[in-house]
Amino acid sequence: MKKKIYLIVSVILLALLPPNAMARQADSTRTLQMPVAEARQAATEFFVERGYSVSPSNTSQGGAILYADRKDSRIEIHLKPYSALATRISLLDKAHKGQVDMVMFWSAMEKAASGTRAIGGHAAAPAPIGVVDLAPAVVCLYSNQDSVDFQASGFLFDRRGLIITTAHKMVPGHNIKILFNNGERAEGRVLKIDKEMDLALVQATGGVDGPLVNLAAGRFYLENGEKVVSITCPQPLTPQFHNGKVDGPPRKAGGQLLWQVKLNVEPGTSGSPVFDSQARLVGVIKGRFRGTDSIGYIIPFETVLRFLEIY
Repeated sequence: MKKKIYLIVSVILLALLPPNAMARQADSTRTLQMPVAEARQAATEFFVERGYSVSPSNTSQGGAILYADRKDSRIEIHLKPYSALATRISLLDKAHKGQVDMVMFWSAMEKAASGTRAIGGHAAAPAPIGVVDLAPAVVCLYSNQDSVDFQASGFLFDRRGLIITTAHKMVPGHNIKILFNNGERAEGRVLKIDKEMDLALVQATGGVDGPLVNLAAGRFYLENGEKVVSITCPQPLTPQFHNGKVDGPPRKAGGQLLWQVKLNVEPGTSGSPVFDSQARLVGVIKGRFRGTDSIGYIIPFETVLRFLEIY
């Protein structure tokens, strides 16, 4: 009997909800690829343009709450860092008026997010959230060989502080300076190189915390024209995301297979990880085609595994 009464009450309560209330509730939280500061600005502009007065309040861990008030309506916009370049955004209709047009709000926020990063003076298409989350795993590597300074990118894949990068000017046993995504620095040492594969293994002193690139989830084969994304050395302390696509079948160079890609490749980006749209590692940037910075070559994931098996 009690179960029947509970069921009847539940049906009545659902019937009393405003139209689309459940849909609005389900669509009230999203994660967008933009820093908290930019999400805060975009949300503020959206509500101010619609006659709301907006007052902000900072929260712990770099988040914020915006209070948007208009007559008897109050909307709370909760902004929480999801990663360095992504924000978890939640809307709460405190007055339960259902006056917020969710479609228009998310459309405005996504439009703002699509232009949050500029690369080479041009707005970059947003990288997949899964790729954004891996940005803290990318590091800058600095060394001096034969009185010549050089810089490369690399990525962490093991808690022991193991880093994959390109061999280029690396020398086994030499010390390396490492700059992490959060601004911290560490000493490192070159454990191994393979000039033919053009890969090197570096270890940061003391191990690491935070995100790692999961080699177990890597991908071997790519389709021609498939979209890829690289994360390059954070400069200054801001990782750069470069969107590109596969530009033909694998090609052989120096006895090694390489993927040719249409991708922004600049000095210092060699050793950067390259991912597919599902944030699966597909390779490592080797370098660029001479005379251009828009055509590059990546060392296939399979070669990375062979290199590590030899170690």
